[in-house]
Amino acid sequence: MTRRGGGARAGKAARAGGAAGPGHDRTKSRATASRSPRPGSRPPQPGRPRAERSRPGTAAFRFLVGLMMIGVGVQGGLAAADTIGYAARAAGTPGLLTVTFCLDHTTTSSRGSRSHTTTCDGVFRSDDGRTTGTASFEHSRRPPGSTIPVQYHGGDVSSVGVVPVAGRLCGLAAALLAVLGGAAVLLSGTTAASPRLGQRLDRAWWVRRVRRVATVAALGLAAVLVLSGVAALAASAVGGS
Repeated sequence: MTRRGGGARAGKAARAGGAAGPGHDRTKSRATASRSPRPGSRPPQPGRPRAERSRPGTAAFRFLVGLMMIGVGVQGGLAAADTIGYAARAAGTPGLLTVTFCLDHTTTSSRGSRSHTTTCDGVFRSDDGRTTGTASFEHSRRPPGSTIPVQYHGGDVSSVGVVPVAGRLCGLAAALLAVLGGAAVLLSGTTAASPRLGQRLDRAWWVRRVRRVATVAALGLAAVLVLSGVAALAASAVGGS
């Protein structure tokens, strides 16, 4: 009785396995057939990676921003470099301006913000007494008869001292940083316009060297910017000119 019962159970298990096996195989074959390409169809073509695609809109925007930064930096740098020599008394004629009167001016911009400036008029006399004349320039209000050390050049006068020199150094450093930043933005725009050209530039030895020099220069200019700003604030706090 035991052998017959065991044989019957084994037979049922074999028949169940046989019934499930072919069906399972047919399911696998159907799934494989659905994934396989149809006869005569082209295999899917892999597209370009996202990093290698040209982005004309991004490139144009970066070119515009880079050129604007360079233009503003060059203009500001020339203005600061042109007057820093007078502020340091390295150029022009040194002398004193005897204040006649000072006027306060208030201007309102299109956005509604107001700015206040003070213009002092007076008589200039050089230290050697050879040059005299009337002049006016922006300065803090001074009582009539007081004297202000200035530098005379081409009919105009410029203030001298720690604050003017530090302020112009700060402006010059900021202008040069803008030029370096604009050049970096232009390079990124080139990469966006032509990824292959950007990769070639990244591998070029001279580009790597220029980047290192530009990085060191940017760090130095940032230090000059901070130090000159601190010096100007300190001199203004103690009443320096």
